[in-house]
Formats: sequence, C-alpha cells, structure tokens
Amino acid sequence: MPEPGLRWQLVTINTLGSRLHGNPRGFRSRGHRIHSNGDYRNPPTRGEHAGLHEHRKKSGITPVKLPVEIRAIVGKALVASLLDDGWSVLATSVSSDHAHVLVELPDDVRSIKAMVGNAKRVSSRAIKAWIAGSVWSEGCDYESIKDISHQRNAFSYILNKQGADSWTWSYTDDAPALEKPLKWKPGQSLSAVPASRELSSTDKRHNLNLISIVQWQIISVRSSEALV
Repeated sequence: MPEPGLRWQLVTINTLGSRLHGNPRGFRSRGHRIHSNGDYRNPPTRGEHAGLHEHRKKSGITPVKLPVEIRAIVGKALVASLLDDGWSVLATSVSSDHAHVLVELPDDVRSIKAMVGNAKRVSSRAIKAWIAGSVWSEGCDYESIKDISHQRNAFSYILNKQGADSWTWSYTDDAPALEKPLKWKPGQSLSAVPASRELSSTDKRHNLNLISIVQWQIISVRSSEALV
C-alpha cells in the first residue's frame, strides 16, 4: 500500500497550445469549469465541443511540439526532478505534445500541482536551447490510482500505448540524474542526443510481471529495492 498521506497518481502534462478548449482528444479548462467527457480508456464523444475548438484554434497560439531528438532529455529531466525531490516514480513517457508520469505524491491537490510544476520547470530549462519560450501548458491533469489493477493498466498505458516514437522509462531502468541544460547552437547536429526508447515485447512482459509482484509497495528507484 502507499505510504500514509501519499497516493499513486497518473499525471499528464500537455505542451503549450496542444489541448485547446474543445480538443477532440479531451480537455479541461481552469477549475474544470468546462471539460470533455471520457478519459484515456474511453475517449470523448466525437464532435463534442467542436464549435469551441474551432474558435480557440483562431486564437493565434502556436502549439509546441517536442522533436523526437529531445524527448529523452525532457523525460529524464522530469524523472530526475521528481526523484530528487524524494518521490517514487514507476513509469514515464514523452510524446510530441504531452507526457505521462506514474508517480507517488501527497494526496493533496495543491501539493500535486506544486511538485509537478517544479518538474515541468526543470524539464523546460533542460531544453531551452531548442525551445526558448514556454514549453508546457498551465497546470496538469491527474488521476488517482484506485487499486493494483488500475495501477497496472496505467503502467501499461504509459509504456505500451504512446506510439513507437515516444520516449519511455520505467523503474527497472537506471535512474537519471539532474544535469545542467545542454548547450546547443542552431545548425549543430542532434545525433548525440539519445534516441527515443522502444521497449521490446519481452521487456514489456517483464515490466508487467514486476509491477504485479510489487503491487502497492513503495518503489525505491535509487536502490532498486521494494520498501515495505
């Protein structure tokens, strides 16, 4: 079980402009005054808030897209920031316009937003040579994990359902460390940047077996041990 006062959360953060109000993949306005139905398992009704989406697309906001070459940098910065703050992380993925993290955080809305906000700032600084302005949209979406089945589904969703070009990480991998932002100049090759990581089918089965064994124990990524 999670530590008292803590709870596993499936956190989603979106890049700036990628989830405009009315987005057919789902959206939430500030304070949930307006939001779509459904979730990652049950997509919103087709055409829901279509008029609102068209209106928001005319706002002039250019959506931020994360190039494949820097997704590993973003993901490692997110994970390293959360680990450095003392939180346990099970899995992370970074795609072109969003990232997912399965992380154990205080069971408190304000604390969740503060911890995730710090990780977003760290990841933004890590890629400021590529994207100088704002990277992430305001706030985050989070879903509290209800039981081991829900946890396993979220774990599998992050690692297996984000597309072949998404960068993924799980607690079975080496824990990344916080690093200084990379210096890069326009025209410089990005070949040195780690490519996106696609798990093999064997890796995925192995990870799912591990999560079944671990269940609701606390995972210490640094020591690779399960703490009761």
